[in-house]
Amino acid sequence: QFFCAAIVALPFLVGYQLIWGMPWQGYAWAALSGCTHLPYALLLARAYTVGDFSVSYPVARGGGAALAAIGGVLVLGDHLSTLESLGIACIVGGLALLAHKASGRPFLVALLLACVICVYTIIDAKGARTTGSVAYVFGTFVGTGMSNTIFGLATGRRHEMAAMLRANSRRSFVTGIASLVTYGMVLIAVRHAPVGYV
Repeated sequence: QFFCAAIVALPFLVGYQLIWGMPWQGYAWAALSGCTHLPYALLLARAYTVGDFSVSYPVARGGGAALAAIGGVLVLGDHLSTLESLGIACIVGGLALLAHKASGRPFLVALLLACVICVYTIIDAKGARTTGSVAYVFGTFVGTGMSNTIFGLATGRRHEMAAMLRANSRRSFVTGIASLVTYGMVLIAVRHAPVGYV
């Protein structure tokens, strides 16, 4: 998915750079984001392997949202109104109720995944705000595609990667495009609103 999203994003990134350009800081933040998405992908697969989806997903996403909201205030200087804070608390509380039986190793892996989600969310919010450019969206996917592909090749998974693409190329491109569009909307939104609220 990340590889296919990067293939789709690359020509848009190059075209945008040639016509309008993006500050170098955008590429630095995108590279950092790409590196952070590598442990995200590894932990995501691990969380869904060792734990039940109905538990791992709420812990990872709920925890990631809560930590990102706190990180947005502490690191990015976001301001949350009382009503916004209550809204975030309601959503995180609802996810916590879904995961109330979480414990042991599955819980720890999902919690670690939540921390990584928080980190890349803060990085990407900073990158999107620093550049003020839609090119940053493309940059993050190119960076993520590169980090995951390089890791796969470096760990001897070339044949598995090629086999997966042959068997699922259409699905991979569809999900890659969907990820590019949906996360792109998130990155545009964090330019105009607090991270935790988005």
